[in-house]
Amino acid sequence: MKILVIGYYYSMNLGDTVICDCVASWLRETFPADEIVIRDIWGRREYAASPDVSMQMIRKQRRRVQVRTWLTQHTTYDSQLKHEQYVLEKYGAAMRQIAEEPCDLVVFAGGQLLTDLMSHELSFYIRAFGERHVPVFLHALGTGPCHSRNLNRELKEALHSSSVAWLSVRDHLNAVNQRYFDAEAGSHVGNCVRKPVSEVNSGQKDGAEDKGPASEENSGREDGAEDKRPAPEENSGWNSEGVRRAVFAADPGLWAADVYHVNKKQSAGPIGLGIMYPGSIPMGKAVRFWKRLICLLNKNGVRWQIFTNGDNRDQLFASYILDQIPSLTKEQRDSCCAAPPENAEGLVRQISGYRSIVSFRLHSHIIAASLQVPSVAVVWDDKLREFFRLFDREKYCLSVSDSPEKVLETLREVEQSGWPEEKILQLREESRKMLEQAVERYH
Repeated sequence: MKILVIGYYYSMNLGDTVICDCVASWLRETFPADEIVIRDIWGRREYAASPDVSMQMIRKQRRRVQVRTWLTQHTTYDSQLKHEQYVLEKYGAAMRQIAEEPCDLVVFAGGQLLTDLMSHELSFYIRAFGERHVPVFLHALGTGPCHSRNLNRELKEALHSSSVAWLSVRDHLNAVNQRYFDAEAGSHVGNCVRKPVSEVNSGQKDGAEDKGPASEENSGREDGAEDKRPAPEENSGWNSEGVRRAVFAADPGLWAADVYHVNKKQSAGPIGLGIMYPGSIPMGKAVRFWKRLICLLNKNGVRWQIFTNGDNRDQLFASYILDQIPSLTKEQRDSCCAAPPENAEGLVRQISGYRSIVSFRLHSHIIAASLQVPSVAVVWDDKLREFFRLFDREKYCLSVSDSPEKVLETLREVEQSGWPEEKILQLREESRKMLEQAVERYH
């Protein structure tokens, strides 16, 4: 059997790569005879070279996103939909190659896919694999802003397709079920009637030979092999009552330490300061937060080092912050900012060297939890609170408005308490078993 694992594999945020590696590792251990192949959701084959950007360019990009969101929310012009159509046109050829690749089932490995920024792509794949009767498993997905009514309606229709065999989410479970399933709770919904994906931007002319979605060439089966997968109509309900509902599953990144064979370093390293370019909070507030914290750490003789999850925009923002602190010499600025990790394993190893971290990025905390590196979150999105709430650690979620003294006090407290190891083991085992049992039904 061939299983495709799809996600943000070549993302600038290496936390997304970690998710894919963890899910692929689970499946290879559980189904050793199967072929497990990772594919990037946009069909990218490698990490893109870091573009030559400036703070001015990043500010303009942020402004464009804000304008798109405002137009979508307050006018009849769906700017988000137009942008997603542009993205699909840009990556469409590579995505169609993935959608046509012979396979037996598909697992979307997580990441923030239930959002305006990815719903068009997710709907595309669900329809494409549905036409070939390939079951799709959506595991531990994250949620994000959904302002476009058109994109929301499209994704809702796709999620009711009988090709969707499983859906679990890592955050905002109630909101997901309300948004996508409450309207038709308990009803039988078959495949959506849509224009075949093969006809969308395919260049296929009228009268051209169509081998059909169910042909053996399009499936992952060998000639004459019996197809034991459940028929599509058997998938109309996911729970014991036959009702479609998403369920909670912890983020696969909690397995990072095991998958990459990395342990927390025993020597007391510096405090890691995980910087992210602030897309949803005022930039001035973020700069002031980091400046005040760094000055306090220096005053108290506490070692620190800035790190990022690999995004070049975050790295640029980190340099910008350091330039705003005149007391730092050029040598100090160069030495206290870690080089961006080259790959996902590099990010995990980098975080393993810190005694604790203060960070914006969700997956820096998920990786830290897997390594037992204490962490304090700077909240810019409620998904951070949701993650910390799993461990009754919401008090370790702060904001850019909090004083540096409070941050330092919270850091000292979290270094004493650490992460609850038993709870982490429980959540990650439950997440893994849920996906494996769902896939086993089709195996």
